[in-house]
Amino acid sequence: FEKKRKSGDKQRIEVLEKIAGEIKIDLPRILIDAERGKMLGELKKSVSEIGIKWEDYLRQIKKSEEELLKSWEGEAARRVGFGLILREIANQEKIEVNEEDVQKLSESYGKIYSKDKINPDYIYGLIKNEKTFAFLENLS
Repeated sequence: FEKKRKSGDKQRIEVLEKIAGEIKIDLPRILIDAERGKMLGELKKSVSEIGIKWEDYLRQIKKSEEELLKSWEGEAARRVGFGLILREIANQEKIEVNEEDVQKLSESYGKIYSKDKINPDYIYGLIKNEKTFAFLENLS
């Protein structure tokens, strides 16, 4: 199952890269910086969950937090671009997410993760992206 999911993810990224290669997007600096901040928060959480102090982790990889953030510039821009592309396709194709879908997925996630960690906006975005990818996959 995991292998199939990774293969699907790879195909989705390839589709987004093709679209991104065909268009020119001027990415606002604030979005790139916000994405780098999000990436930093995710990494800090992962490091903490395995029981390593953040400062110890930085020493292990021999980088400062600023160096990490700088190294993520390209990946952050790529993620922001992909997000904007998906949002624009969803808007143009009038792809909608209903509250019932958000509620169902939130409940499923609630069984796996603690309920106070589930952000409804995050769930909404997941569903909208899935629907947008399904639309794109049906085109081919």
